[in-house]
Amino acid sequence: ERPHWSNLFGHDQFCADHFHKSAERSPQEFVRHVLPVVLEIADAATVVGAQDPPKRDAIWPLFFQTRYEDADDACLSSLISALRLLAKQSAKALTEIVSDLKNRDTYVANVLLLNIYGAAGNVLAEEAAATLILEPWRFHCGFSDSPYWTSMELIKEISPHLSSSSREQLEEVILNYSSDYERSKEGYKLRGRSSFSLLSAIPAPLRSEKANSRYKELERKFQLPDTSPSGMRGGTVTSPIEKSAAERMTDEQWLKAFAKYDSEYSHPPKDFLKGGVWELAGMFRDFVRNEPERFARLCLKLPRETNPAYLERAIDALKETSAPVDLKFELCRKAFAEHPNDCGKAIVDLLGSIKEPLPDDLVAMLRWFATEHPDPDQELWDKEALGGKEYYGGDILTHGINTVRGRAAKAIRDLILFDSSSIARFSAVLSKLVADRSLAVRACVAPTLLAVARSDWPLAIRLFKNSVQPANSSRRKLENLRQKIPSAVAVRGILRWFDRVLSKYLVNDDRLLGTEYVDRFIYYALRDHFSHVRPIVERMLRSQHPRVREAGARLASLAAIYHPDQSLVAEALQGDTAQRLGVAKVASSNIADATCRRWCERQLLKLFNDTDADVRRESASCFHKLKDVSFEDYRDFVSAFAESKAYESNSSSILFALEESSQKLPGITATVCEKFVSRFAREARDIRTSRAADVHTVAKLVFRTYHQHETDHWGSKCLDLIDQMCLEGLQEVSTGLAEFER
Repeated sequence: ERPHWSNLFGHDQFCADHFHKSAERSPQEFVRHVLPVVLEIADAATVVGAQDPPKRDAIWPLFFQTRYEDADDACLSSLISALRLLAKQSAKALTEIVSDLKNRDTYVANVLLLNIYGAAGNVLAEEAAATLILEPWRFHCGFSDSPYWTSMELIKEISPHLSSSSREQLEEVILNYSSDYERSKEGYKLRGRSSFSLLSAIPAPLRSEKANSRYKELERKFQLPDTSPSGMRGGTVTSPIEKSAAERMTDEQWLKAFAKYDSEYSHPPKDFLKGGVWELAGMFRDFVRNEPERFARLCLKLPRETNPAYLERAIDALKETSAPVDLKFELCRKAFAEHPNDCGKAIVDLLGSIKEPLPDDLVAMLRWFATEHPDPDQELWDKEALGGKEYYGGDILTHGINTVRGRAAKAIRDLILFDSSSIARFSAVLSKLVADRSLAVRACVAPTLLAVARSDWPLAIRLFKNSVQPANSSRRKLENLRQKIPSAVAVRGILRWFDRVLSKYLVNDDRLLGTEYVDRFIYYALRDHFSHVRPIVERMLRSQHPRVREAGARLASLAAIYHPDQSLVAEALQGDTAQRLGVAKVASSNIADATCRRWCERQLLKLFNDTDADVRRESASCFHKLKDVSFEDYRDFVSAFAESKAYESNSSSILFALEESSQKLPGITATVCEKFVSRFAREARDIRTSRAADVHTVAKLVFRTYHQHETDHWGSKCLDLIDQMCLEGLQEVSTGLAEFER
């Protein structure tokens, strides 16, 4: 399995000294043992989807200058130190290592290579320059706050040792170099920044006239090149315009500010806490909230080329205001015409918040966002992020509500909740939404279908079935096509590809069934529409995903409470841990309900002795629900629990419930305490165990039960138990005796 990369080295801050001393005292052995492992890790942990070099990995995605190193930082920095030490002693001894590093395209391998070149600059200058000239991507090597520092130090070191021809070639490559961000639409203002920093590494007397001319031109634009990394610095990035100044700005001044701050990186390099477009747009949103009509009209004047962040934040703010509805509509129309991708979420949120019928063109707009907008274009929740974990924690619904089509489904829900007649206006949209290609979007459709169900259960159920089983028709089409593939083609792996696709349809659909609102829809349908959702519950119960199987068993159990059909519960009880856990959750949660108490007791009496500790622990939690009822009515049930395996897994539950009970304790409490002493006395004497905490409760319960049953046979049993606790050396009983004597 792929490891969770963030935990590979642990988070040990005490081993850095060991790494560095090893590298210093035995650099050759350190490199021999550590380098191959570091390179292997960097290759294995390369971020999924990384294409262009240098390829980042999940262990060392960013480099920081710091005095407080974790194990992963210390491992790499000490390896760099060892390689530099060996390179200074004998560059030839590292020939094979240099050759290996040159053949790799990871960020880590490039850092190591450039450090070797830098340490042996007088010997390897020509080779280093040739490598940079051939592969300019290697320039991007440094730290988070000085991204070219390592390559700048290398260029500074080798420049005096280069031939005129090599230096001119290196200059030419630097003059033509720019980063990916500088070539992007957002980063055009920084174009030339990386070239300026790299040129600064060549001493001025060694630069050509052309290079010096370009350097002075860039110096006028950027003032200072990158400097040595200073490590992590903290603070809050704020708006480039002070709020007090913004409060005095006219509409024209706002428009000029929007034009000036149109990039995320509008601040000078040294003023890293001065924000750009996002910070100013965030402050602008507050102004829109306070003066919605003024600033909404101002936004209608925004030129098309204005950064859409300002319009998006204004629309987002308007949904919380009482600005004229027609003005909100006009702003939505402008944003849709000019920036449908950037402003999509804000537009649908605003439309969903309006408590009156939408004009036809805005209904069509919302329909487009719900069915045609490209976001999401992938199941990001199922993709691996940095650190080996999935985006959005692998949660389908969380991903969905952060997409445009998912948010559009939510907006339609809000409109239907406000006015059920909206169902007819969006019927065609709903039919498309439930068949959306994205599971994340379909997870967001489920609450919309709950809104439909308030007025039309048959329609909601029909749409719901299409939502959770859209793969069936696609699967049939693929299976039919599969039969038509000639066997000669199959040998090339086409059939195997079909099998993978078919399998993925089923896996993805099953994971949708485990999402919150799909689960809730089935729950609300169980009582009156069970026949319609029974096949879905059955499918959940037999899913290959434990979480879905547990949810299926839970829903099957709830259905069994409402209906005489017990077959699915019987199947769950004969199933695996996840299925039995689902039954246990329902039974333990509803034990105090008189209408289903008998059913719950029957299931719990089986599960108290389950083979799995988690199932037993969940079953034992039922007593938390009984702390406000009379335990006298549950004597046989409590007695069976005290004899079961579940008492061993979770003794705290019943002890806590008895302690919290405000009613007279039943005599069976003495039996519960007696079983605790006879079964767990040895553990209770060990302060490291949870029993040591429980024994305090046991002592209190014994004396309380004695007080309440002093005249019947339970009182005598309590006295015997007090003697037994004294003989077992349970010191907690002495506190009870002292209080009793007082």
